[in-house]
Amino acid sequence: MLLSLLSQLATRSDPYCDILSRAYKAHDDGAHRPSTNMLIACLKRMLAVPGQAPIYIILDALDECPNTSGIPSPREQVLNLLKDLVSLQLPNLHICVTSRPEIDIRAMLEP
Repeated sequence: MLLSLLSQLATRSDPYCDILSRAYKAHDDGAHRPSTNMLIACLKRMLAVPGQAPIYIILDALDECPNTSGIPSPREQVLNLLKDLVSLQLPNLHICVTSRPEIDIRAMLEP
């Protein structure tokens, strides 16, 4: 999901592309895999660029994201990312999530 969001944003704006390009260069031109935390930081930098057009993130079928016994599970990682993005309170960011009303998803998204 992160890689998809980053690449989609990078194709829409030179400042977004510059942020992704710097991250790529910081990892020896792609020779080293970036951490999930680095990718999240890159996404947050992109979303915070002033003067950009509205950004719409649409996540369909969140309930289909694996909710395995990993700590944290992939679904929990996505939910935590969504919570972090919402907490940024960016006026140009709009997020739409579809899902069946699973308990963990409702607990995270309702507040």
